[in-house]
Amino acid sequence: MVGLDTITPIVGLKLKLGCSNLKCWMQYAKLSGPKFKPIDLYSIYKFLFMLYFDDFKIGDKFTSRSRIITTTDVDLFTGVTGAVNPLFLSDEAARRRGFEGRITPGLLVLSIAVGLLYQIGLFDNIIALLGISDLRFTSPVRPGEEVSAECEVAEKKEVKTGDRGIVKLKITCKNITKNSISIEGFITLLYPKKPV
Repeated sequence: MVGLDTITPIVGLKLKLGCSNLKCWMQYAKLSGPKFKPIDLYSIYKFLFMLYFDDFKIGDKFTSRSRIITTTDVDLFTGVTGAVNPLFLSDEAARRRGFEGRITPGLLVLSIAVGLLYQIGLFDNIIALLGISDLRFTSPVRPGEEVSAECEVAEKKEVKTGDRGIVKLKITCKNITKNSISIEGFITLLYPKKPV
C-alpha cells in the first residue's frame, strides 16, 4: 500500500516524509538557504511524486487518507449540479424511502473518492481520463460519515505510438463509519511513459 507518508520514487527507494506535497518541499527549501531554487523544487516534486506508465505494475495498490462528508458538501453539490432529489436534502423524505436520514449523492461520493486519490499524487501526471466502467453503488453514505479510497492496478497496455500507455485501475470507496464498501468500479487513464 502506498499512502501519504510513504512515496516510492522512480529509483525504487522508499522515503518516509512528513508530508507529500510541494508545500513540504518549499519549507525544506527555506531551511536549505539560497542554493535551493524553485525550479529545483519542481524537479524534485516531479521526480518523487509523478507517476508514469512504467511505474505501474499489475497488482499495485494505493490507498488514500480518509475524509468526513458533511451536509455542506451535499448542499453545495446538489446546488451546483441541480441534483435536488429530496433523498439528498431532507431527512424526512429519506426516512419515508427507508433510509436512516438524508443520503449523499453517489456521484458526490465518487468525486470525493477520486479527489482523495488525487491527493496522493496518483493522477498528477495523467494525459487523459479515458473512461469509468462497471461502476456499482453498493451502499449509501450519509452526511457525517467517513470515507476513504483505494485502487489497484488491474490492467496496463502500451499504445501504438510507444510514448504512453493505458492503465486500468479498480477503484473502491470505503465507508469507514459503517465498515462497508460504498462504490466499486474501474477507471481507465492514459499516462505518459518516462522520458528517455
